[in-house]
Amino acid sequence: MSNRGGSRPKRRRDDGRGGARVGAGALVRRLQLDKDTAQMLRILTLTRRGVSSNPDLQPVNVVTDLIRAAYAEFEDGIEEYGAQL
Repeated sequence: MSNRGGSRPKRRRDDGRGGARVGAGALVRRLQLDKDTAQMLRILTLTRRGVSSNPDLQPVNVVTDLIRAAYAEFEDGIEEYGAQL
């Protein structure tokens, strides 16, 4: 067994090396954004951080809120369409 590369194994319970990393939770799928869109997302995130006084706000929060708002608008359109029938 070769021990090249990778993380160092955790040897003892009080050993600070290896093991789970702080903040390592469930994975988030990554979006591949073009440069202009990524810049717009950065501006939106920084603006929301300033308005909400929440320094922990991340781009994933902004994108999640935008998707939920767009989906709610989509659902409202479906309901209106159904009411017209």
